[in-house]
Amino acid sequence: MDISLSDNTYEVGTLKLTWINKNDYSLLDSKMFPKGSLESVKKYAEDNKLKDFMLFELVSNQKNNEFEWRLVPYGSANKFLFHMKAQDSLVAWSIFALIIGFSIYGMSKAYKLTR
Repeated sequence: MDISLSDNTYEVGTLKLTWINKNDYSLLDSKMFPKGSLESVKKYAEDNKLKDFMLFELVSNQKNNEFEWRLVPYGSANKFLFHMKAQDSLVAWSIFALIIGFSIYGMSKAYKLTR
């Protein structure tokens, strides 16, 4: 499968499968697939036993090797989006802090009752 390149840019619609290297978590591995080849991506991920991966589709490419990729809702995309939204949400962090606070308070009360 060849990916069409013209002027050193990828064709809009090119798919990029990404995953963290299991031998070195600081490395991001990826493989490019031609536009419209979602079934090939699925087969590759299954054959290579990729569990936590994300898939991106090229939305635009510009000169100077600048690309814009859209996250495709496949693989770990939903988990990633959930964590990104939660991280940016002050309300979510406030609720989390309250739950932790009440848990610690409840455990301290239970400990005092057993003494």
